[in-house]
Amino acid sequence: MHPALNWILRLVPAALIGQTLPFKFSGHEQSVALFTDLTEKALGNPGLEAAARIGTGVVELVAVVLLLIPKTALIGALLTIGVMAGALASHVLFIGFAGHGPLPALAAVALASAAIYVVLQRKAV
Repeated sequence: MHPALNWILRLVPAALIGQTLPFKFSGHEQSVALFTDLTEKALGNPGLEAAARIGTGVVELVAVVLLLIPKTALIGALLTIGVMAGALASHVLFIGFAGHGPLPALAAVALASAAIYVVLQRKAV
C-alpha cells in the first residue's frame, strides 16, 4: 500500500472519531440526549446514559490511539469497524437518523475507511 494512502485510511477515521470525543467526555447536551435516547430505547434504562457515553468514548479513544501507531493500526482499524458498526446499528435499530445531524454519515465514512485499510493490509501480507 502506498504510504500516503496508508496514512489517509488511518487518519480519516481517527479524525472523525476523535472530533466527537470532547462532546462525549464533557457531557455535551447533544451527546447526553443521544445516549439517553439510546439507553432508554435499547436497554430500557435511560439512567445508563453516562456509562454508555463514557464507555463508548473510552473505546473510541483507544481506537484512535491504535490507529495512529503504525504497529497497532490494524487492531485500531478492526476496533473502529466494530464501534462504528455498532453506532450505525444503534441508529438503524433504536434511535433513527432524524435529529442526529451528520453523525451517522461520519460513522459510515469512518467504518468504510477502516474497512478499506484492513482489506489493503491483508492483501499486503
